[in-house]
Order: sequence, then C-alpha cells, then structure tokens
Amino acid sequence: MSPRDLDLRCARLRVLEPGARLAHVVAGRLAPSRGQGMVEYGLVLLLVAIALIGSLIALQGPLETTFDNVTNGLTGGNPG
Repeated sequence: MSPRDLDLRCARLRVLEPGARLAHVVAGRLAPSRGQGMVEYGLVLLLVAIALIGSLIALQGPLETTFDNVTNGLTGGNPG
C-alpha cells in the first residue's frame, strides 16, 4: 500500500462516525491477504500428509502381509 493510499484511507476514517470507523478497521484486518491462498494450500497438503501417514501406520500389519504374499507369489516361495 502506497503512502498516498494510506493518507486517503486515514482521511476517510476521520470522516466516519466512531462506530463505523471501528467496523471499517476490523473489516480491513479480516480481509484476505495476498499469501493466504498459498498458506491454505500448504495446510491442506499438511493435513493430507498427516492422514496418509496415520493410515499407513494403522494398516501396517495387513499391508505387510499382503506385500509378503505378493512377493512369495512372484518368487515362487511358500505363501503365508
């Protein structure tokens, strides 16, 4: 935001009534910023990674058995 934009914003705030001024300032603080989209994508990616890791840990035994059966089947070993 340029200094001129800040001066214009301050001038507009002086004209507003006190309650409207507070609402304007709060609304400005809650407005989305430039990097918000990337942060949201990062958080979603983190959530997916945590869910994937948790699922793999929970299914570790059945997955290990399945992979052992496939390996034994491909190598001609004794299936368990």
